[in-house]
Amino acid sequence: MPERLLPVLRHCELQIELGVLMRTDPGEATAVENALHKLEAEGTMLPFPWSSAVRSPPLKGLRELRPRAGHSRVRILYVRHGERFIMLALAPEAEGDPRRFRRAAQLAAKRFHATTLD
Repeated sequence: MPERLLPVLRHCELQIELGVLMRTDPGEATAVENALHKLEAEGTMLPFPWSSAVRSPPLKGLRELRPRAGHSRVRILYVRHGERFIMLALAPEAEGDPRRFRRAAQLAAKRFHATTLD
C-alpha cells in the first residue's frame, strides 16, 4: 500500500501541450497518461525510473515523470506542493535535448510561481 497518495493537478498550459502531443504523437501521449495514472496510484512511493529529481532545478523540488520507465522521448515536469502534485510542463528527455529540457524546467518554475495555489 502506498505511503502517500496525493492528488495530481495539471497546469492549464500543460493541458494544451498534452493536447498537441495527442495530435502529433498519440503513442507518446498515451504513455504520458499511463505515467500520470501510475503517479496517482503510487504517490510518493513511485520509484526511479518512473520519477526522478531534476538536476540543478530552477525550482526547489522539481521532478520529472518518466513515461515508459524512462524509455520515452518526453517528460512531465512536476513538483510536490503541500499535499498535492502539480504537473507543470512537458519537456524532452534531458540527455537527448538538454537545452530544450532546461527551457522547459525554467517554464515549469515560471508557471509554478505565477499560479495561485490556495
